[in-house]
Amino acid sequence: MEDNAPALRRLQALCWHRLPAKDDEAPLDCDVAQSITNLFLRRGVRMKGPLLPELQKSEMRKRVAASTSLREAIPAVVQFGGSKTAQYCPYPDPDLAEWMAMEQLARICGELQRLYPPGIRVQLILADEFYAHVFGADETIEPYCGGMEAMLGNIGLDFIRPVRLRDLVGIVGAEAVELSYQRNREILERYWRTGDQRAWADLENAGWKGKLPLEQREHYLARAGHVLTKKRFEKARLDEEAESAVLRFLAYALVIAQYDLAGRRNPRMLDLSFVPRSPGEPRDLFKKFYIAPCPPGGSGKSAPPWTAQGMLLLPDFQPSLCTAADIEDGRYVPVQELTIEIDGCRLRADSFQKAGESG
Repeated sequence: MEDNAPALRRLQALCWHRLPAKDDEAPLDCDVAQSITNLFLRRGVRMKGPLLPELQKSEMRKRVAASTSLREAIPAVVQFGGSKTAQYCPYPDPDLAEWMAMEQLARICGELQRLYPPGIRVQLILADEFYAHVFGADETIEPYCGGMEAMLGNIGLDFIRPVRLRDLVGIVGAEAVELSYQRNREILERYWRTGDQRAWADLENAGWKGKLPLEQREHYLARAGHVLTKKRFEKARLDEEAESAVLRFLAYALVIAQYDLAGRRNPRMLDLSFVPRSPGEPRDLFKKFYIAPCPPGGSGKSAPPWTAQGMLLLPDFQPSLCTAADIEDGRYVPVQELTIEIDGCRLRADSFQKAGESG
């Protein structure tokens, strides 16, 4: 394909700042927090897990009201990836998948600011230190995190501020964080491999919430295995490495909670996430609000953007996500490498077609 114009037009239709105000956006009524909550829920934000709509509204309204009662900006946090971990993604840089996620987030936040002038301030945490501990410091982390910072700068989203997890760790003390991480890992290994109830008590005393049911363990092991297959381990070694990676993952997740690096203890904080609730995760463990990663006009597929390759699906260049499972199942076939520039942002957005369809 020589002409990128059809693909560019399709992507331009997703740009939040090109969208007119929605006709169904009612002005703020006397219950400002309820109006903002209704806007969020209309725009596709929901709490993680199958919670009743009224519980979703109540939890979000409580947090929003804590800010609107002060006429202050609403604080929010998004914990994002630290590298492009899609099993078959041939490059380390953020691409169309991340761009769509940022446009989706910007669309929701931009519409909120039209209704509530103090607006919302989102801290996007790039998990560089997390990925370095879980999968090892490698050459994919810096291109990804640096690429996300550049992308946000080019899009011009002043209400979304990227921050490196490594910088947050430095503020509270890297040495203390590392000691806590090593202690967490030792406790988790004892409990995971032996079921020792004394280890479980130590884990709860360290701040662990919820349980670790079998379906949740298997989910994490499968995800780790997808990432580690790029390193071409033999099967027995892969299982061992996947288990070790999951334990590192859980140990560092607990560190983030112990030091409140994501600011979740703030009763005003909206904890937004592009990661769906994992199997077995307690429904009431974290008060997170899930955002679908594709804005209207995209395919509607759901996967964290750093675990997928953004693609344009032929014949009509529909923006979508190609996951490792899609490749394994032979669902899509790559057609052409594409780089598209939109509003000063250069995006890798390769074209694919469904298997069995002609070009």
